[in-house]
Parts: sequence; C-alpha cells; structure tokens
Amino acid sequence: MRQLTHTPDPLAIDSDGSAHGTRYLVAWKARPANKQQPFGDPVLVAGHLLRNNMRTLLFCKTRGICELLYMDLQRYIDSDPELAAYRRKVMNYRGGYTPRERREIESALFAGLTSLVVCTNALELGINVGSLDCIVMHGLPYSASSMWQQIGRAGRLMQDSLAIVMLTNDPVDTYAMKAPSLLFQRLPEHLLIASETSITHAHLQCAAFDKPIDPDNSRDQEFIASLGASSAFLKSSLLWDAVMKRYLCKLRYKPWPAQRVTIRRSGNSTDEWKVLLLPSLRLLEDLDPMHALFSLYEGGIFLHRGHTYSIDKVDPDARVALVSQTSVSWYTRKRDYREVRPLDTQLSVAVDPGQSRDQCRNQRPDQSLDRCLDSERSASTMPLCASYGRVEIITRVFGYHRVDMQSKKTVETVDHSSPELRSESLGIWIDVPLSICHRLSQGTHDVEASIHAVQHLMIRCIGRLAMGPAAVEDELDTECKSPLATRTRIPRLVVYEKHPVLDTSICDVDGTHAGMGGLAARSLRQISEIMRNALMVVDTCDCKDAPAGCTGCVELRAGCSESNQCLDKQGARLLLQLLLSRDPTLAVDAG
Repeated sequence: MRQLTHTPDPLAIDSDGSAHGTRYLVAWKARPANKQQPFGDPVLVAGHLLRNNMRTLLFCKTRGICELLYMDLQRYIDSDPELAAYRRKVMNYRGGYTPRERREIESALFAGLTSLVVCTNALELGINVGSLDCIVMHGLPYSASSMWQQIGRAGRLMQDSLAIVMLTNDPVDTYAMKAPSLLFQRLPEHLLIASETSITHAHLQCAAFDKPIDPDNSRDQEFIASLGASSAFLKSSLLWDAVMKRYLCKLRYKPWPAQRVTIRRSGNSTDEWKVLLLPSLRLLEDLDPMHALFSLYEGGIFLHRGHTYSIDKVDPDARVALVSQTSVSWYTRKRDYREVRPLDTQLSVAVDPGQSRDQCRNQRPDQSLDRCLDSERSASTMPLCASYGRVEIITRVFGYHRVDMQSKKTVETVDHSSPELRSESLGIWIDVPLSICHRLSQGTHDVEASIHAVQHLMIRCIGRLAMGPAAVEDELDTECKSPLATRTRIPRLVVYEKHPVLDTSICDVDGTHAGMGGLAARSLRQISEIMRNALMVVDTCDCKDAPAGCTGCVELRAGCSESNQCLDKQGARLLLQLLLSRDPTLAVDAG
C-alpha cells in the first residue's frame, strides 16, 4: 500500500468486514452429460436453483465454456415446461460484449429482472447485488482469491447463501476432490505489486491531461520520481508548453486520453478486432488480439449470447471478421499451429550470473537452422544467453473439428485454410545449443517435448517469483508442441506476454522500450533463479518418475493450447541440468 499510494503509515485492515449471513459451502463432483442424461450436473443444478427462486451467478473460467453452458441451459429450459417462464430471466455475461449489451445485462441484474446469469470472472469484482442467494463455480477457480471473491458475491443483504464448486475432470479438480474440505481452508495469496512502467507511462498522458505537470513543483517532482520517469523521458513523451512551462498530454491522445489508454489490460485499443454481422455490418463484438487468435478463423462457428454465427471472412489487415447468423447443432475447435519468432533483441543477459554479460550483447535472434548451426561452432566460448525483445506470433489454421453441442464429441474433421493471423508481443527466449539437443536425443528423449515441458516450467516459476502463480497463466504464453506436428522447429525456449504494451511512442530517450518494466523484462532479470527453480520443481514433484509429469510440475492448468500433450518431464530435467551446467564437453566440433 505504501508503494501504491506513497503514504507513509497506511492502516492495514486484515479482517473480513463484508456484509454476509451464514455461508454454506459445497464441493460437488460434476457428472458430464451421457446417453441416459443429456444434461450435465451444472445445468441440472442450475435448473433446480431456478425452480426454488434462488438468484444465482454461475461462473465459468473461459468465454467458450460460458457460451456453451448458457446454450445448454437454454435447451434444458426449453425441454421442461415448468421452467418456460424463466427463459427470459436467464442471461450470460462475459468480456467482448459491446458496452450497450453489458449495461443492459447489468441493469437487469441490479433491478432483479434476472434469476440466473452465466458469466466469466468479468462479474467477479466491482458489483454489489445484495439479493443474490447462490454462487456456482464451474471448475475450481485458478486462485483462492478468485474463489473467495466469487463466493462473496452472494448473501450481501445478510441472508444465508450457498456456494457450490463444481469440480470437473480437470486434473487439479480431480486432486481437489480427494480432500474437498481443504478447498475452503485456502487463504488468499499474498499480494505482489508489479509496477509496470509500460502501463504507468501510458497513463502519464491521462495525468498530464487532468493536471499539467510542473517540473519545478515539489509534489509533481515526487510524482515523476515515483514513476521512474526521467526529465529526458518527459520531454520525449509529453508535450512541453513553453508559455505555461508545463508538460501537457500529447495531441495524439486527445480529445480524451482515457479512451486511448485502457485500464482493463495493457495494450492499445486500436489493436482490437471487430466482429461484424452480415448483411447490416452491425458491430457484434470487440475482441483483443489474443482472443481473436483463438476465436476467428474462416469456416468456424462464433458463439455470441446463445447464438451461432458462421465465420465467413477474416481480414487480418483490417482486423475485421464478417459473420452471418446460422442455426447448427455443433460448434468448432480449430486445428492450427503457432510459431513464435523473435524480431529484435533489446537486451541479453547470461543465464549463469557468473558469466560476462558483455558477451551477450548485440546478439541477434536466429531465424533459421542454418544460422543455428553457424552459431553453434562458437558455443564453447560464448555464454548461454537469455534475450528480451519483440516477438511475432503467427497462427496458421489448417482446419477445424465439428463438435456436437450436446454430446461434446467430435462428429467431423474438416480441412480448411484460413488467413494466418500475426500479432506482436514482448518476450524472452533462450536458443538451445544443438549439442544439448544431441545429448537429449542420445538419451532417447523427445527434444521438442522436453523444450515444451521446460517452457511450461518457466511460466510456472515466473509466476512464483514475479507476480504470483494464480494470475501468470492469463498473462504469459508459449509455443506449445502439437502431437500432430511434423515440421522441424528451431530449438528455442520462448515465453511471451499475452497483453503487451507495444506503443513505440512510449519509449525512453536511450532507446529502451517502456515495456522493459513489464513481466517479460522482470523475468529476464531473474532468469537464473527461474531456471534453477524450474529444475527444483521437477526434482521435488510428487509424481516422481512419471514420464509426462503432472499439474504439480510440467502441466499447466489452462495455459497450454495443446492440452498438455507432448511433454517429456525427464527430458526437461536433463535439459535444465545441461543448460545450467553448460558442460564445455557438450560443444560440437568446430571443424
């Protein structure tokens, strides 16, 4: 709090003073739909709550699950005449909807016109609906803080409330079911404050618009110092008024800077995709670049507020997708592969802190296997380096699976080429020497599966060191190996930010990108500790010698686009040992 508010003696209030009555907490092993019962437990429980007039929020962990569960619930209501009156009282709410749609749903919720809302964590914070009676969580939330925030949405008029955690077949949920009483003994994680200079510098435009910054004023000087902004940075980033002798907001951010600097995520609103409905071209939804990568591909089905839309055209240059409403009994899962290419190196450091940092400078990212072979000849003399800079994410869709809405089983696999989607981010990477790859192959380890596993470990350990494991999978991503992939990849460990700031106008005078305060840059500074922690996680995990590992080591709960396939835990252990030891006998013959 001192860091956030710059107050010398803040008062800590660490007891729960929120208004609530008696809470009844239930851990429920959810049964999926089957031939005998076409609806799973989450839908059946929701129907029971409707019949008993319990106002409910049903939380889902992803937008896709939110849409599918809402559609299942609508089908269940249509199949039961007793619930027909509730059809208009059930809504869904998630990110991506237009502001007008969100306000309509929120107004109905606050006015008591809804009985149940299927939602994502978009309704986890910032609402106070006192008349809510029940919370249902579809799957164990990613963190204890999130779980308690969701539970706290109900019972705020001091009435009794019910909270149900619907545990799915997710490996972590399955583990939690073995000791369900421990679920509700979890304490919220410690708050870790990450002061992102890339974000605070962008918001500096808003501050200068509200009140011009006086460099001679002591309070303004203190404010500037707290942001880590130099006078040279102010001159390059803000507009100097020589008459007033004040720094003003740049003209490109006007008339309202707050509309150009988002508070929900770090990024630029001009990067958003538009989903337009044919033939009217009405705006259906706004998507940030990362959600667009997962959702928009020609031939696929786009889900929006319980309706299905065919994706007819995707234009990556204009960041527009054209869709038309259709009525089908299936949805789609894309078949794709992702490639992450470093574009430039802004900073490099030695993985071993005892090695010289100077030798890592001016390294350029290798883009081909030929260059990897050339650089390998000097592997014995060059330190192993981790680099930071801009990366390009290329997603190529080569088809999709049609999945039955009711059974959730694949009914058809379709080959279809869609325009590749490209986006930029900030990331860190380590080029793995080919000599180490050779050692892995000699040990009968799959090189790409070993790299895949280490990348997962890096994300996990970055979460522990930099921002807390609860949120890191929503902030970082990597290039995951598909079991169907046949192409050869450059042996490289790479982790990148999902929501980077890439505004080139936000840049220090010495050329350092303002994003250097971001999560990837902070990870680079701790890369040695991250790699050592990754090895420790593998060595101490309870799954012992399981070849594919578990959610306690190399598996991610939700951050793997290939569902944690193609992982080699033992190969990851050997790879980390070789990277950290850098045994000179591993170098290839220079001749």
